[in-house]
Amino acid sequence: MKVILKQFGNVKWKKKTSISDTRIKDSNIFGTYNIRIDGDSFEGKYKDTEFSIVETFILLTK
Repeated sequence: MKVILKQFGNVKWKKKTSISDTRIKDSNIFGTYNIRIDGDSFEGKYKDTEFSIVETFILLTK
């Protein structure tokens, strides 16, 4: 993974999330959920654009 990320410049790979639960809920992209399991996280800047990506499993149970 580190070899691939080097191709994009200043990108960091983490196992811990960098996006808060509040920020995800406030975005209204995913709707209502009560289970969230995060995977890998990527942060960086590419061509003057800052970004954060988190692999996330989101589920609503009753």
